[in-house]
Amino acid sequence: MKPIKGKVFDAKQFIAKKTKGRKVFLKYDAIEFDNNKNRLCYLYLKSKTFINTHLIKIRLAKTDNSFDYKKYKRFLKYEESSV
Repeated sequence: MKPIKGKVFDAKQFIAKKTKGRKVFLKYDAIEFDNNKNRLCYLYLKSKTFINTHLIKIRLAKTDNSFDYKKYKRFLKYEESSV
């Protein structure tokens, strides 16, 4: 997934609010960093809530189609259903 221009601040606020004081864990795909050296991961709460999909559902992020990754089709499905 990738940020939507103009919504980066809101996305960061959403993540901060959802994760504050809670245990989280990261899962990695085959590609760990993008071309800008940003770490690529899936963010989950301990309760197994998948934060990445929530960001897409509420239109704070969108599916990144610049490379292939495990959750691509899942993200695309959520993005298409949020329109």
